[in-house]
Amino acid sequence: VPALDLNGQEGIILANTRMNPGGTVQSNGGLEITSAITNAKGLTIADGLAGYTGGFVVFSGTSANTYSGTTTVNGAILRLNKRISASSGNKDGTFHSGENPNPEDTGEDALNVAAIPGDLVLNLGAIYDSGNQIANNANLIIHSGTFFLNGSNNSGSASNETIKSLTMTGGGVSSGSGNGNTFNVNGNLDLSGGSISL
Repeated sequence: VPALDLNGQEGIILANTRMNPGGTVQSNGGLEITSAITNAKGLTIADGLAGYTGGFVVFSGTSANTYSGTTTVNGAILRLNKRISASSGNKDGTFHSGENPNPEDTGEDALNVAAIPGDLVLNLGAIYDSGNQIANNANLIIHSGTFFLNGSNNSGSASNETIKSLTMTGGGVSSGSGNGNTFNVNGNLDLSGGSISL
């Protein structure tokens, strides 16, 4: 599917967990969206099982999400991993209509595209940012949960991210096990709670 068009509505994604017949959690459930998400007035990502934060959603693929409004994470795990390969484009690394970039290339020549086009709110859960996934003019607001500056909390890779402002009333920003992370906040930094560990 080239695009997931939400027809001007607010989107809600429930990242459900897989259950045993007896009603206990068997394993974390997940959803990977490789298409661009378009034409939405905000997007909420939540775990479908109240009180459990095991469900996850991955934004991947080679096309940027272009919906408007705020992305809100309520209890789920959101992994941001959209990118295109510079080696698949022309010699100058650009792409033109009809060219097919290689989404499997995640090396140093991979170029990231925006997974989060606007403001991002983390109320509970975790966000794993593989680098340059959030629009530079976006505000990040963390009430609870952890924003990791790498693709997973044990990836060991470094990530770079630039945002407009950071507001924290709780939760945290962490490098996980990544080294050499860069986290640029171009505007206001309001820390009334939470912690930053880079």
